Amino acid sequence: MTSMETKEEVSTKKKVIHSFEDLEVYKLAREFSSKINQLIKKLPKEEEFNLKGQMRRAKLSMTNNIAEDLDVFIFRRIFSFAGNQEGLYVS
Repeated sequence: MTSMETKEEVSTKKKVIHSFEDLEVYKLAREFSSKINQLIKKLPKEEEFNLKGQMRRAKLSMTNNIAEDLDVFIFRRIFSFAGNQEGLYVS
């Protein structure tokens, strides 16, 4: 929300999400990931298999978790909707 927009204006804007790559949080995570890459390059050589490896795995995990969580959320919504159509409730 920019300083010129009101809460009502923001709430009326609807974005269609086709994939996790459309999510703002995923875009921010990608930016953050590139900043982590810059930091990794500045670390000393002796950290090659310690801190560097851990930072690489963490940044990858961050974006992967966002993508996976969206898939789980969509699956649960579809399954819940289908279950409710049959008289079943799935939480």
